[in-house]
Amino acid sequence: MGKFRWFFVGSLLLLLSCQKAEKNINVLVFGHAGTGLENLSTPYHANSREAVNYALSIEGCDGVEVDIQVDIEGRLWLFHDNTLEETTNGVGCIPTLLTSEVNDLTYKSVNRESLIRLSQLDRKRLEGKTLFLDIRHYNHCTQQLCSVQSVIDELLTLDYIHPNGFQTYAILLTPSWIQPFHLAGMNVLLHLTTFEDVVQAINEYPMLTGFVLKNNDFSAEEVKEIHQLSKKVYLFEMRSAKSIREAFHKKPDGVITDDILSTIIEKY
Repeated sequence: MGKFRWFFVGSLLLLLSCQKAEKNINVLVFGHAGTGLENLSTPYHANSREAVNYALSIEGCDGVEVDIQVDIEGRLWLFHDNTLEETTNGVGCIPTLLTSEVNDLTYKSVNRESLIRLSQLDRKRLEGKTLFLDIRHYNHCTQQLCSVQSVIDELLTLDYIHPNGFQTYAILLTPSWIQPFHLAGMNVLLHLTTFEDVVQAINEYPMLTGFVLKNNDFSAEEVKEIHQLSKKVYLFEMRSAKSIREAFHKKPDGVITDDILSTIIEKY
C-alpha cells in the first residue's frame, strides 16, 4: 500500500509539472538589467557586462533587457539611475558627460564593475536571443529631453536596429520618440501604466509593436484584450515566487524578471 501511495504521489507531481510547462511554454523569460534589479542572489551589478553575460549563459533565458543612456557625444551606455552619485564613483548625469568621463566610472558594488557602452556587449552571446533596449529620453541634470536623433544615429552605427543573429526592441517612455524610432525601422514597445493609456496609444500609434507593463498594474483579462488588438505584452517587476506565478497566469508574450532562475523553474 505504501509503495502504491508514493507511486500515486509521484505520478501526480509529474502530471502537474507537465501541465505547468505546457501552460507556460510560450511565455519567454528575459533578465531585467541582466540578472535583475535589487536582486541579492546575484554577485553582479545590474546592467554590468558581467550581469548580462551571466544571464545569457543560463539555460532557458531567452534574452535580456538593459537600460540605455546617451552621453553628450552620442555614445550609448548601459545605466539605470537618473544620476550617478548613488551607485557609482561619478557625479551628475550621463547625458551631460563626455565619453572619456563615463569611461572611467565604476559601480560601488563589491566587484567594482565598469560601466560599459552598448558597443561593448558580446554579440556572440546574444545570438538566437532577444535584446530589449530601455532607452532613457530625459536628462535629469538639465531637465531637458535628450537628442532622439543622437540615439538613433548611434544605434544605426552599431547595427542594433536590425542586427544579424538576434532581435532587438526599443522600449520607450515618451510617445514623442515613437515616430522617429519607427521611421528608423526599429520594433517599438511603449511603457505605460494604465489600460486606458494602452488603448489610446494603440489608436494613436498603430505602428507600435506592443507594450512593456508593470505586472501589478494589469490583469489577465487586460493582457488578453491587448493581444486581441494584435499587440505584444511583456510584463516586468517580479521579485517573488507569487508575483512570478501571477505573471505567468496572465499569459504575456514574455516576462522581464528580476530573478531568472526562479522564473525558469516556475516556467517548467
